[in-house]
Amino acid sequence: MEEYRSSLKLFYMCQCGFYVYGVAALLAWETRRKDFAVMISHHIITIILIESSYLVGFFRIGSIILAVHDVFMESAKIFKYSGKELGASAH
Repeated sequence: MEEYRSSLKLFYMCQCGFYVYGVAALLAWETRRKDFAVMISHHIITIILIESSYLVGFFRIGSIILAVHDVFMESAKIFKYSGKELGASAH
């Protein structure tokens, strides 16, 4: 059981590191797009949620949410930036 938890903790640390890097990259050198404020707030809120679920011990459900979240979020960004608005929209 402990090996299982340590794997999830490592996954959590990697995900949190990714979002911390995302904030730093957005502030330091990435191109400022129209959605800059939304992306910064998204990254900060995600960091807070990761840390909160880590402190409470919700590793399993948090890992599932992070995995699914990343797939849908990155897919929507690809559609949006390639001009395929229908694929990025929830409508």
